[in-house]
Amino acid sequence: MVVVRGMASFAGAAPLLFATAGVIRAEESPERQIGSAPDVLEEVVVTARRRVERLQDVPISLSVLSDVALDRLQIDDVSALEHAVPNLSVTPWPGSAARATITMRGQVEPDRFPTVDPAVGVYLDGVYIARIGGANLDLVDMQRVEVLRGPQGTLYGRNTIGGAINLVPKRPGSQLEGALTAGVGNYDRRDLEVILNVPLAGDKHAVRFAAMHTEHSGYGRNTLLNRDLNVDDTDYLRTQLRLAPAERWDLNLSFDYTRSHADVGLVTLFAAFPPLTDVPAATGHPDDRLENYANPTARTVQANRGDPAQSEVWGGSGILTIDLAQFTLKALSAYRSLETSDGTLDVDGTPYDLFTISDRDESQSQWSHELQAYGDALDSRLSWIGGLHYFEESGTYEERFHGIQSTTLISSENLPAGTVRNESLAVYAQLVYALSQKVRITGGVRYNEDRRQLTSRNKRRIDGIEFCGLAAGVRDAPDVCQATLPERDFSYVPWTLGLDFKPAKDALLYAKVSRGHRSGGYNFRGVTGFDPDTFEPEQVTAYEIGTRAGLFNRRVRVGLTWYRSLFDDIQVRTEVALPGGLLTVPLTQNAGEARIEGGELEVEALLGSLQLTGALGITHGEYTELDPRVLDVTLESQFVYTSDTTASVAADLPITTDFGAVHLHADYSWRDDEPFATDAGTLARQEDFGLLSAVITVQFEQANIELQLWARNLTDERYIERAVDLGFLVNAIPGDPRTYGVSLTYRFDDD
Repeated sequence: MVVVRGMASFAGAAPLLFATAGVIRAEESPERQIGSAPDVLEEVVVTARRRVERLQDVPISLSVLSDVALDRLQIDDVSALEHAVPNLSVTPWPGSAARATITMRGQVEPDRFPTVDPAVGVYLDGVYIARIGGANLDLVDMQRVEVLRGPQGTLYGRNTIGGAINLVPKRPGSQLEGALTAGVGNYDRRDLEVILNVPLAGDKHAVRFAAMHTEHSGYGRNTLLNRDLNVDDTDYLRTQLRLAPAERWDLNLSFDYTRSHADVGLVTLFAAFPPLTDVPAATGHPDDRLENYANPTARTVQANRGDPAQSEVWGGSGILTIDLAQFTLKALSAYRSLETSDGTLDVDGTPYDLFTISDRDESQSQWSHELQAYGDALDSRLSWIGGLHYFEESGTYEERFHGIQSTTLISSENLPAGTVRNESLAVYAQLVYALSQKVRITGGVRYNEDRRQLTSRNKRRIDGIEFCGLAAGVRDAPDVCQATLPERDFSYVPWTLGLDFKPAKDALLYAKVSRGHRSGGYNFRGVTGFDPDTFEPEQVTAYEIGTRAGLFNRRVRVGLTWYRSLFDDIQVRTEVALPGGLLTVPLTQNAGEARIEGGELEVEALLGSLQLTGALGITHGEYTELDPRVLDVTLESQFVYTSDTTASVAADLPITTDFGAVHLHADYSWRDDEPFATDAGTLARQEDFGLLSAVITVQFEQANIELQLWARNLTDERYIERAVDLGFLVNAIPGDPRTYGVSLTYRFDDD
């Protein structure tokens, strides 16, 4: 296994590449066959609908990546999935490696605060990850990753209007096995990974342990402060205990922990505009110009501020499964926590104090409980699932955003701070009924209640003098800069209705319509505390038709989907200027009605020993009717973090040798122009680009040793992963350069 880590520069395509040795239980791990050349495409088993099913039988637009696919495609965290999954974008936040913005089919979280919810849900072993501050999880010892596109609110619940990412770790098994991997690479990369599975009391109980350490010296440099940037130093641990206290009982206890100490501070200047361009001359540097620092893909900057960031993300869960005579009962309880501290981040990448974020700290904890039952009835013609779900979280967030007023050079700071409490309660059910051997109808509904509460402590500082940023009428007391805002309650009913037809065993045609919602709430950085600082729930009605087919005696597999999503009260991020005109406050507002449509095509084929995969995603969105109260949005506005087209191809060639096997892999991913601001004329965008990567795996069968040579971004493509348009200034986060290295893995088992 290659043990690598990075924010991006991962490329690949592996739709429908989950290989298993025949049809197996989704909780078990398939035998790893690195060098084998299959005669047919292996069966794919998923739990996308919370039950074990063949992929060919699931009427959902769905991509699946196995452990082998994740390895070959060098996907080691959630952010790298965008290069393997069509119509998916995962972009980093500057400062913390644990934070990421996830966009699917044009739907994205407007902001990073705990009062705003994501559009794409991330689930680790069934546990919902509520905040983007802890969403960029490491994919260590994963069995597979399932990416579900389109509203998933019936079974997955809150805030999955764009889709869901289901991370499925390998469970403890009945065989003694393990692996030790060590790797090195350029930029002083050092990696170490340990995996150990130990059965206990025969095959009734087992414990599984996975740990990783990865580090490198950074992909950028601050020449002014003589410091490396985008440094990585991460430790990861997951341990699981699987118990079988009685026949048909299964209890899995899990704990995971990630600690990251990194300087993710490579932020460059894209462009600056008057009057901000007068700052060098006004501060005693008449021979200097901001244009001298404008280079969005630069890997060196002359920023005058910056500190490393630290984050800790951890959680524990317990899953009890009881197979009863007529149905299966499952209970899941989990706790998760995140702590991030970004230090000081120079937002302009220049020697001048134009924009700086300092003291950005986030703390969040959450509890979730789910009771689920599922089974079959009416001679297995009816499959049913239902459950209860409860979720609660509390969190605090605070930061200092500093800028100067370009005409007066007066210092201004926005100091958002506050405490959030959120709760959610839901009940759901979904039925699948076989009208005949070839025709099924699916219906599901969920009732959800959300409660949102914010205690705000927003302040501002102008030229060293601090002011309260809250309207006097909402403060807890006239002389206290705190407003305990009233609890807001929302209720909604996601649902789905679908029909599918199986003309043959490996063919499926389906059509469905589904309704999804995203909660409303408060703007964390609100400026008045009244109605303009709240936003209402977002609603989407999505229509989808698709097909899956296994062709040419299971040597070709195709998945094709078309969708249209219609939005009411779509949530967008807008900008409101503060007094002085330079600093702006981002607000989440309901923009009105919108339409997003497109499709996905995924193909996998065997040509002799050569295995080819390809994926194509198309997304086109437009606003159709605007709310008259929305700011900075027009009918021509863009959908941010969304490319009209994404495409990827990959090739795998196994070669059998006298000593074992050699596996050759290459992949290329490409995406169209991607805007990072709603204004159609903004410079904050990345033009179309592609990334090429490759892996050579050599397996020495007798010694149980595996050697890998890997490279990412082979052509050293220069691109940006994110940009922010601040009005007078546009900044950018450059993508990772060419990286390469070698790893050595020793595997053992009790065979």
